[in-house]
Formats: sequence, C-alpha cells, structure tokens
Amino acid sequence: MNMHIHSENIVQTVDALEQCIQRPIPDAKIIQRLAKKHPMRITPYYLDLIDWDDPQDPIRKIAIPSQGEEQLSGAFDTSGEQVHTKFRGLQHKYRG
Repeated sequence: MNMHIHSENIVQTVDALEQCIQRPIPDAKIIQRLAKKHPMRITPYYLDLIDWDDPQDPIRKIAIPSQGEEQLSGAFDTSGEQVHTKFRGLQHKYRG
C-alpha cells in the first residue's frame, strides 16, 4: 500500500505543516485559529504541488484555510433546492 495515503502522513496542524515544508508560515496563528473551524487534511502529494513562494498558489488556497473563510455569509442551499422542490426528488426551477 502506498505510504502517502496513510493517515499518519496527512498534515492536520500548522506545526506539522511547518515541519513538512521546513519553513515558517507567516500567518501561522491565523491558520491555526481558522483550522479549528475549517480543518486541514493535506496529503504529501498535495503538499508537493504547492509553490510556497507564491502566496496566491491555487493548491495552497484549496488546502490551507485563509482569512477570507471567516466570512460565512452566503447560502448553504446554493441551488435553491429548498424553494424549488415540488415534492421529494423533483425540483421545478424554470417556467418552461
């Protein structure tokens, strides 16, 4: 079995993240606080994909919680399922 998928290799804390990438993370305290609400579970494969010199790296944005995630405005029912469900299993969203 591939060692990369074992749970002991999955990064879940800022300390483990800094140890894996062998450099300090500037916003470590913010990430630590955010990870309580938005947990991290990053495999070694995804860690290897991140460009740590680019703060806008898309994989980094996916894998590591950011300060923007504190803003929890918006709807959980993004498709309007609750409003458009006519009966169980049928949504009617369009007039036609």
